[in-house]
Amino acid sequence: VHSVITTPIPLRKCEKIYCPSKTLKYMPEIISFNEFNGEKHLEYARSKVMNDELFSDVEGYDLINIPKMNNENIDKTLEEVCYLFSKMKMDDKELKYRLAKGLECIIHKYAKKEDINRLMEVINMIKIRKDAKQIIEEMRQEAREEGRQEGKLDLTRKFA
Repeated sequence: VHSVITTPIPLRKCEKIYCPSKTLKYMPEIISFNEFNGEKHLEYARSKVMNDELFSDVEGYDLINIPKMNNENIDKTLEEVCYLFSKMKMDDKELKYRLAKGLECIIHKYAKKEDINRLMEVINMIKIRKDAKQIIEEMRQEAREEGRQEGKLDLTRKFA
């Protein structure tokens, strides 16, 4: 187990962690988003979108956290991240929905009040939510079908 605490606070301002218990074997690592090059991550995301490439789960997570890495132009960065997110391709629609929920929190934290609704439209939250609900319903249907099949097998075993 390796615990990681991420924070937008510069590392130099984070307090040192004190281990109060001898049984606590692994200490969490503190990672400040200020230590990352937000522009480098943004450029990488731009190229993935431009080349129509699929994003992995980690790349999607990186994308939504770019605004935390770039405090100077956060409005402009957040705008571009929302645009790239709307163009981002992922195989897992449920995961994209979960990332969108994370981005929604970031929008509410960092965007100006007058920009929040517009940015929510940019990431197309309504469509993402609809796609996720459809995927979840398909998964439930598959589980029901598997349950029926398992029930039939149990009944067959009992008769055999």
